Amino acid sequence: MPLQISIVTPCLNRADMIGDAVESVLHQNDDCFEHIIVDGGSTDGTLDLLRRYPHLRVVSGPDKGIYDALNKGIALTQGRIIGHLNSDDVYEPDAFARVRAAFAAEPDLDSVCGGALICEGATLVRDCSGAGDRILSFANAMLGVPVINARFFTRALYDRVGPYSLDFRLAADRDFLVRAVLAGCRWQSVDAVLYRYRMHGGSATCTKDLAAQVRFNGENAALAEAWLAKPDLPDDLRHCCHRLYGNAVARLAWLRLRQGEPAAAARQLLSHQGSLSLRPLAAAAQSVAVYAMNRRVA
Repeated sequence: MPLQISIVTPCLNRADMIGDAVESVLHQNDDCFEHIIVDGGSTDGTLDLLRRYPHLRVVSGPDKGIYDALNKGIALTQGRIIGHLNSDDVYEPDAFARVRAAFAAEPDLDSVCGGALICEGATLVRDCSGAGDRILSFANAMLGVPVINARFFTRALYDRVGPYSLDFRLAADRDFLVRAVLAGCRWQSVDAVLYRYRMHGGSATCTKDLAAQVRFNGENAALAEAWLAKPDLPDDLRHCCHRLYGNAVARLAWLRLRQGEPAAAARQLLSHQGSLSLRPLAAAAQSVAVYAMNRRVA
């Protein structure tokens, strides 16, 4: 009998999109899966729509954000293989079959990592399906696009690494992937697109909204600093944290300028933890220099 795949979908007021997410699981034509929806208390008809699907397990109630919902859903899963499906995204056809084949070929794996596409309507915004995108490493976790929804993990890995941190509402996926690498996660790459992110006005991270980008980059800076405060970090992780901090500060300053807030941009570059400091400016300058050098090489 094949191993059961457990899919967890956090949701809040997604009546316009969650049906496609649910259908993308059903279209896998897989007979051994469970799909758990963790709803934060939707009031827009989402719960009425979900009642059309008797195979779903739906739990609804207040939560502390997407990662709290994921933690609740993971705690309810019964399968050995666990995947996350956002309520506004979809799996690609044959995703489950490819994941099963990879785990069957190497039963000791902790994770199978596939590719993802970020789309806005019919327009491809970013292709995250290359070999480099699928690597599970400190560099990808901190500096790349985490594409955590295109990664499937075993229940045993969650038991070993622990749940998603609620200290980060947007960057907890990066934090989890770093902890997975530190825990020696055994992973295999699948040369296929497994997941499609659907970018829209209400997206939390894949968005053109400047205020949302400010929140996202602010969390990235906080994540980098949280890890840098830990003792005995591997050198490559420490390097990635410094780069993430510099990248985030540079982007925050640029976003503030785009919002027409030059004073806020200056404060971003010249203050740290409420005190005057050149540290953010130096980190941002280094980030811009690295970016410019990479552009020249390319």
